[in-house]
Amino acid sequence: MRDLDQWANSIARELKKALEEEIGDELKKTTVLYAEIFQEAILRQWESYLNSYSPKMYNRTGMTSAGIIVDSRPKVTIDKTIEASVQFLDSYMYQYESISGGRRHVFMAMNDGWGDKSLSDGDYGYRYYGFEGIHILEAVERELKAILPPYINLEIKWSGKMYG
Repeated sequence: MRDLDQWANSIARELKKALEEEIGDELKKTTVLYAEIFQEAILRQWESYLNSYSPKMYNRTGMTSAGIIVDSRPKVTIDKTIEASVQFLDSYMYQYESISGGRRHVFMAMNDGWGDKSLSDGDYGYRYYGFEGIHILEAVERELKAILPPYINLEIKWSGKMYG
């Protein structure tokens, strides 16, 4: 009888392990799927913004859109959380910026806004030295949270920090 109990417990452990692996694989696929939906929503909002005006001083290269990618390899963290990420590749995001003479992360600048913080509304040059931002990430976050299943939590980390 003892051998039968050991055998049954062994089978139960193997089934549990196989089931956990199957669930983990399915959760990884689901997480990547929602990361892809997140990426598509970001690109849709970004393209909508770009299509809302015609550039006067530059030619669009499409580099910013090409640099917004989904990392297709979900990661399992120490606390067993599965993470998938949408990345903004720096090599595609940075452009020379004539006002400061430096480089600017294009998506970050357009999302969060930019400007000469010493100027305020009404000062000479305010309109040309600042932009309030289009806040794509907030809009996409609201959109995605409305469709996420309850077992998936959306956290946006911007430059390694929690966003929002």
